[in-house]
Amino acid sequence: PPVAAALVDAVQAKGGKVTMQPKWSADGHYIGYELTAKDKTGAEIKKLDVTGAASRFPPWEMMEAPVEDVRQEQNRFRKASDLDAPPEGGNFDGGFTSSATQAARFARQK
Repeated sequence: PPVAAALVDAVQAKGGKVTMQPKWSADGHYIGYELTAKDKTGAEIKKLDVTGAASRFPPWEMMEAPVEDVRQEQNRFRKASDLDAPPEGGNFDGGFTSSATQAARFARQK
């Protein structure tokens, strides 16, 4: 989303780094991802939660983890997408119903 892109651009322009971590509800549903911005010394300066349709396209290249862990999270993400919008239902995981359900789960986690 534009606000996330602006954060990444601003932090990287000053020599900092932004990482991404997928977020999961207690019952295993995907509820978005969190961006963590750090300055060039490594000090955390901002966190940003990305939810809704925009969260369905996580920037996996920003996840700080071994390649195998990233793959496991990607597989978990794909399975969660099928839970949120089963293919046989004709919906997609970035649609209104899935996004509204995700928002409710996200709010419960907070």
